[in-house]
Amino acid sequence: MDVINQKLKKFEESCLNTARMDAEETVNQINNKISENIKQEIQDYEEEKQKEYEKKIIKLEHNYNSKVFQLNNDAKHAILQKKEELKKEIMTEIVEKLKVFVQSEKYEEFLIKNINKSREKLNIENTDKISIYLTKNDKKRYETKLEDIFSCTVYDTDDDYIGGAICINETKGIMVDNTIKELLENEYEIEI
Repeated sequence: MDVINQKLKKFEESCLNTARMDAEETVNQINNKISENIKQEIQDYEEEKQKEYEKKIIKLEHNYNSKVFQLNNDAKHAILQKKEELKKEIMTEIVEKLKVFVQSEKYEEFLIKNINKSREKLNIENTDKISIYLTKNDKKRYETKLEDIFSCTVYDTDDDYIGGAICINETKGIMVDNTIKELLENEYEIEI
């Protein structure tokens, strides 16, 4: 019986070793599976967080770009507004200096040259009827002299024109506006 007991004992040990090895393999498989699951969950979590991070970065960049764009537009608007203010201030100064000029002795020479330029543009013939429009002040000062020089009729117009003349070829229906106001508005693209 000793032999049987020994064989039974060996068989039992063999079964226990096999069971232990199977158990270790099962534990290893379970541990590997758990480890893989943990790694996958960590990877999924990291990818999700990376995507969230990238979305936040994109949103921050968009907000930053929007604010920079708005600030640029605001700055351009402020610059344009200041530029317009300065243009108006300069134009006011120019107009005031021109009002002084039209009262000076040099103005008469300017006015006659101004009218001659207008007459050239009107393509005047000897039989054409010519009308010249001046500011009220210029009409008082130069009407007789201009009628003698240019054989024309002189009328008055609004003092807003500052000086210069509007010449009309009544026969051909052609008008040339060489008033100081018109010259300034064309030069500086600002309405006076």
